[in-house]
Amino acid sequence: MTITKKRYRVLLPESWQEAPAKVQRLYRISYPTDPEIIKRIQAGESIAFEERGVKEVPAGAVVDDVPAVSVPWLIEQRYLEEVADDAQG
Repeated sequence: MTITKKRYRVLLPESWQEAPAKVQRLYRISYPTDPEIIKRIQAGESIAFEERGVKEVPAGAVVDDVPAVSVPWLIEQRYLEEVADDAQG
């Protein structure tokens, strides 16, 4: 399983954009970063949430550890956007 080293900004979904700023700050995406856990999940193994080592990231954060298999869907759903290597995060 590959963890991408490209950089992505976590986006605030359209459905949250009309919410007050204090509510927007609550938005997070979460994902496992352990390649072995990701392999097991993809293989259909049931893994308790607390054992997945999930990372939570707020909107606006720039990350480089999103599982590569998840990136296309996250971009399509507008949860992530790719950022240039020189972007600040």
